[in-house]
Amino acid sequence: MCELQWGGRNQDGAGATIGEEVEQVNSFLSRAAICSKYMSKAVRTDMLTIQAIGWNKRKVEKLDLTLAKRYIKTVQRISEASADLGKLTQDLSIQEDMVQQWVSDVKEWAAEPTGHNDLEKTIEGLYLSIKQRKYNLYRKADGNKRRHQLRKKIASEKRALEDAIRKRNADLDESDKLPSADALLAVDNYSWPWECHGNMVQKKRLFDKVMLLTRLKEEEPIIGENRTSASITNVGSPHG
Repeated sequence: MCELQWGGRNQDGAGATIGEEVEQVNSFLSRAAICSKYMSKAVRTDMLTIQAIGWNKRKVEKLDLTLAKRYIKTVQRISEASADLGKLTQDLSIQEDMVQQWVSDVKEWAAEPTGHNDLEKTIEGLYLSIKQRKYNLYRKADGNKRRHQLRKKIASEKRALEDAIRKRNADLDESDKLPSADALLAVDNYSWPWECHGNMVQKKRLFDKVMLLTRLKEEEPIIGENRTSASITNVGSPHG
């Protein structure tokens, strides 16, 4: 539920940034810190400062080219995401007004006030998340590192799903119990005993594609503005 409500991809105006730059600079400074751990405190502080300044200098010098490449890639991704969304809406035989209704349905489902059905919502949310991650694992992940990350998240969420199912089944009659996590995940469109609305798996899949396309369309003008700023900075710099 938190991912649906607060995930970066689902926030208006967030663009397509996913924090890669933060991870890169943190990794760089971490390696620098390890290499300088036997230095005196003052020398080590100076060394890390020099490394950080060097990182920023290289970043500024390459920023215009980096943003240009990122702009081209974003435009390509917009085209691909538009085609993916169009294909999915065609497969589901739904029109634009129904697309917006399904997006609203997912948002309302995620924002429902908590109550006696918290455990059911947790189970349903984990089921949807695992199914989506498995879909991305085999169709979207384009590297061993990314697949490894997805497998770790799937394993973690599956353990949480098993725990939630055990808790829910504890005080129920045999006929009312949910099957095991493996049996649950083997079904593409599981019909929840407490669910009275439509197919949330398909709605969530459509929701994710709409959010991706929306964030990419936001990203395009953001990169354009940054490219303009970077060009002005480079022209005004001693190296420009």
